[in-house]
Amino acid sequence: MTEFETAKKDVANLPPIVPLNEETAGDEMAFVSECYRRLGDTTGWNMGNTLLTRTERWGLLWRADFNEKSSEPGTISRVICWDEPGSGKQFVMFARDRNIPPL
Repeated sequence: MTEFETAKKDVANLPPIVPLNEETAGDEMAFVSECYRRLGDTTGWNMGNTLLTRTERWGLLWRADFNEKSSEPGTISRVICWDEPGSGKQFVMFARDRNIPPL
């Protein structure tokens, strides 16, 4: 398998950057707090809207829009945080300077 094929396969195993037909999750403040902890130092970030959803495949998904001084004008950066159901693994993914709708 080539690097491109491996990367393509890996992307297929990640939640979408833009929510797709996802159910809004209720009060999950412990999960959201844990996501903020995973981010570490966010000094210099301007946080925007956030969205907490739940899917069968990904479990809880917390998305937050943000930008930094280095952000491309007219773009949105987004962080996505989730716990893989059944595995106990925790993930954070960044999508910087994307042409996507705001949350």
